[in-house]
Amino acid sequence: MSGWKTFSLAEVASIERIAIQPEDIAKGTAYLGLEHIESGGAILGAKAVDEGELASSKFKFTERHLLYGKLRPYLAKIACPDFAGICSTDILPVLPGAKLDRSFLCHFLRQQKMVDFANSRTTGANLPRLNPSTLAEFQIPLPTLSEQRRIASILNKADAIRRKRKESLRLTEEFIHSTFLEMFGDIPAKKSAYDFGMIRGLVSAQSGKSSNQVLSQEKTNIPIYGGNGINGWATKSLFEENVVVVGRVGQQCGIIHITDRPAWVTDNAIVIRVTDDKKLHPIYVAEALQRSPLRSNVEKLDLPFLNQSVILDYPIPLPPLDRQVEFVRIREKLFNAKLKLGHSNSKSDDLFDSLTYRAFKGEL
Repeated sequence: MSGWKTFSLAEVASIERIAIQPEDIAKGTAYLGLEHIESGGAILGAKAVDEGELASSKFKFTERHLLYGKLRPYLAKIACPDFAGICSTDILPVLPGAKLDRSFLCHFLRQQKMVDFANSRTTGANLPRLNPSTLAEFQIPLPTLSEQRRIASILNKADAIRRKRKESLRLTEEFIHSTFLEMFGDIPAKKSAYDFGMIRGLVSAQSGKSSNQVLSQEKTNIPIYGGNGINGWATKSLFEENVVVVGRVGQQCGIIHITDRPAWVTDNAIVIRVTDDKKLHPIYVAEALQRSPLRSNVEKLDLPFLNQSVILDYPIPLPPLDRQVEFVRIREKLFNAKLKLGHSNSKSDDLFDSLTYRAFKGEL
């Protein structure tokens, strides 16, 4: 790597597990758990602690520390806070020494190669954790401090671009949701300008079929939809028209997808097709069901899976068809914008990955 000398993490940084007991945590202290850090390191917002709220010891950190999520390290929850506080003991505060730039270290540890390496060194099958002593042994090639800062600055700018594009994607999705709320109301709260009614009699519902006999080893034009979206490719289709796909088991329960071409749907999902197109638009049905608490309804009824009756008998607003079509047109424009943003975001990710690869080969 351009003659860079390699050091273990322990030689250039300290893993500081300075514990603080619950009774010593001041009210209002900023607290970070793993749930407050996204994959890739974005901090979603620290929680201000109420007096006596936390029942176990935590680690202290400052704005100079890097925070490394040791539980399930494949999630790459590696953050650089700009504030001091306390964190879960599943997060390791790492304090860079005089030879190491924190941002450089952060990008180094977040690169996929190092995430995969960390994951390969975990212990525990159900809750894989990286031992602090193992993290301390990680080898880090280091250029001069000024060169580290130059590389980190380039990667920070590229990362900021892709984060802004991801935020644009999130806001587009949020706008679709807020448009639905404004036009049709809040389904879980049963608040709408329109009468609620069941879709039974206006749609048909059936289970998909096993895809074992139609699986393709190569990508085709016919996707296979399960409860969690496209999970394979088929040699023939089960449905020629676009249909609403509702996940019916496990973590997929109540997740909604809409096919956009001939497709196969597996028996992990229920297929909803509009039979009265003078009263319902299929995309409106999908969006309404997406906002209905189908999963919690299944849990209330203590069912092992989502059955057709739960869907057919769950009341949703039934606005006039022209109002539904108006929403579908707005959604289509927003969805097309989202697709363009997604394509742009993919390019940003590729650029960032390429820059990161070159950076740690000494080629930037």
